[in-house]
Amino acid sequence: MEGDGAGEWPVSYHGTAMHNAQTIAQEGYKLSKGKRFLHGKGIYSTPEVAVAKLYASKFKHQGQSYKCILQN
Repeated sequence: MEGDGAGEWPVSYHGTAMHNAQTIAQEGYKLSKGKRFLHGKGIYSTPEVAVAKLYASKFKHQGQSYKCILQN
């Protein structure tokens, strides 16, 4: 998101839980799996990784804590 250079693509991020990320990777985003829809039905993403981090759930792997954020 630095500019409009040749070959640059728009990017967005989706914060989620690890088990959801595995399903998304296998099946793609599915609107039917959504629950809250605070701003109407849809799959929410943001161009700001810091915002996606707010919606990502912590999980532990080999003693380390992580959050899962998918890049679209």
